[in-house]
Order: sequence, then structure tokens, then C-alpha cells
Amino acid sequence: RGSGKSTSVAKILLQKMTAEPHTLLCCREIQNSLAESSYQMLVDMIEYQQLEGWIIQKERIYHQNGSKVIFHGLRDTQASNSLKSVVNISLVWCEEAQSLSANSLRILLPTVREEGAEFYFTYNPETEEDAVEIIKTRKDVLDVEVNWYDNPFFPQQLRDEMEADFATNPDEAEHVWNGCYRKQADNAIMSRNAVHEAMNR
Repeated sequence: RGSGKSTSVAKILLQKMTAEPHTLLCCREIQNSLAESSYQMLVDMIEYQQLEGWIIQKERIYHQNGSKVIFHGLRDTQASNSLKSVVNISLVWCEEAQSLSANSLRILLPTVREEGAEFYFTYNPETEEDAVEIIKTRKDVLDVEVNWYDNPFFPQQLRDEMEADFATNPDEAEHVWNGCYRKQADNAIMSRNAVHEAMNR
């Protein structure tokens, strides 16, 4: 939280799409509406950067040069099948990528066949077994870790909130603010670490 990763990725993708035509797929595991997508982040960044040539409509974002943004949830079978019919996707941005299932990644990765296509996954990992964590071992993946202390614009309001979290629940704060794996799932009786230690014994 507070690292600026989503803002930075939105800026990068919009600059690429303004310079030359691209089709950007913005996806999440579950997306029931545009309110749950990256739509507003992209709109805000277009206005903030004063990028020319963009047309913003209620459910569409596209550029005069042919660039366009499409939004998809991946878990729904119908949405996954319709994704296969979309051609010329050259950029993919998955927000909250820690929630992506292995099945969704199996559908997504081979579906985007454009030469030189780029995937951007932004997320705060839950566990080392997250499906998106596993693909970090691929040779064609660049893994960049960013935290609040990498953000030169980190506001005092967030700093106060972070310090309060560390004071009251340091384990949860390590996950939320420093991106560490969760030590305990919300509905777990035993911690994950205890289970792994028992398995090792």
C-alpha cells in the first residue's frame, strides 16, 4: 500500500498507447462492473498527464490512433471464452493479481499471442503459493518489488495510518505495507508457518 505501483503502471501503459496503437486488456479475477476495474485510474491518469487524442466514454476508453482499452473478469467462464475471440491484444494489466487462479492464468497467457505482447501484474502477495507468484520463476519475467518507502510522494496521512497499523497489529501491517506473505489466513485455525513446520518434521 502506498507504493504508487498502480499509478506508475497506468502512466506507462497510457504513454505507450498514446505513442502508438495498442489494445490494452485490463483484467481481474472477478469483475462485475467497471467500478471494480482500472477504468477510473486510467481516466484520472489521462487527465493528470494531459494526454491528447483520448476519448473517454461511460464504458469505453480509446485513442484517435486506434489504441483502446477493454475490461474483463477472468473467473466467469463466459467472459473467459469471449476473451479468446479478442484479437490484437498487445498489453495486459492485471490488478489485484494475487487473486488470479491458476486456471485463469492458463487461459490468459496463451490467449494473448501478439508478437512482443507485455503483461503487467500489480499486487500484494498473499502467500508463496499464489498462482501469480509461481510464474515469477519464468525466464521472461521481470520481478520488481516496490514499497511505500520507494514512493517519494508518500503522504503523511498514509504514514500515520501505517504507523498505527504497526503499533496495533504488526503481522498484518507487514503484509499490508511491506508486502510480506500473510502469516495467517483470515479463516485459518493454524498458521501457515505452523503447518509447513509440521510437514517438514
